[in-house]
Amino acid sequence: TVFAGIADNNVPLTIDLKVGDTDKGSITLDTDALNAIKTAATSATQISTSMKADVAVDDLTSAQQTEVAKVSAKTPKVYSLSVVDENGASLAGNFGDGKAVVRLPYTKPAGNGNVKVKHVANDGTLTDVASTYEDGFVKVELAHFSEYLVYTEPEVIVTGGGSASTYTVKFNTH
Repeated sequence: TVFAGIADNNVPLTIDLKVGDTDKGSITLDTDALNAIKTAATSATQISTSMKADVAVDDLTSAQQTEVAKVSAKTPKVYSLSVVDENGASLAGNFGDGKAVVRLPYTKPAGNGNVKVKHVANDGTLTDVASTYEDGFVKVELAHFSEYLVYTEPEVIVTGGGSASTYTVKFNTH
């Protein structure tokens, strides 16, 4: 297959996601990730890669919905990343030793705060994912594709009050 030929070249594959000339992110699969997909796709005749932004809460499991609701005040955005065959079967449940570097578009709300990324497991478990934020994109390195939650954690500002034991705490949310 064409995909097997790409994987056999032993070089990473970058997929730039654009609408017209507008950058909508990217996915870079290293050679180990490509080989893991190739192994999973032994009988596939067609392979599709998808990055769905703004996943509807109704599309999540009830356990996922419960956990995502806990950060709803933090401007969350849910992404669903997948690699599937022509029948919709996942080919990216695990990249083995491989990694995918993904750039996700995310508009940070006005004000200060830290952009956070969490993996959203089917049972609703949220797991922190290391990320960086720059120029409207969150960059993450992933060992598998699934659902991921991106949000802004409000910055906590602590300022001194009138005496040494009095403080004012402000949550800067916008």
